[in-house]
Amino acid sequence: MIHGSLSEVLRAHRAHTQPVSVRFVTGHHSDVLIRAVGSDWFSGETMGSPARGLVVPFPAIQTLSLPAQSVTVAPLPRQTRPVISTILNTLAEGHKKLVAHCLHGHYAGRLGHVGVDYCELFTHTQTVILPFTQIGLWFHVVE
Repeated sequence: MIHGSLSEVLRAHRAHTQPVSVRFVTGHHSDVLIRAVGSDWFSGETMGSPARGLVVPFPAIQTLSLPAQSVTVAPLPRQTRPVISTILNTLAEGHKKLVAHCLHGHYAGRLGHVGVDYCELFTHTQTVILPFTQIGLWFHVVE
């Protein structure tokens, strides 16, 4: 089942007091408390002292990592499914193990929710959110 957008996931997670771990396409990494979410960006404060404000457009995100539990976003009607979401949803329903390759590394696990512009990958230790806008994102099926 295809779920909502990346902005909806971030809005749902904003209610939690836990930070989101952001890996940027530049290779930088920061743990961020989400403060505001737009249709294609979010803002927040970095963890640590001193806290710094960030404004992050979605194309700057390589991955977002959340605690092991996933954030639930309502499914979309069947007719709104984009092609990439459809094939990834098929893999998710088949509980296929895969590797997501990104510009700065790779993540192995099983797909969780598939959204319009993102997918969740459950690794052994975390939930990794992979925006489709990320440069160089591709997948291969392991089993």
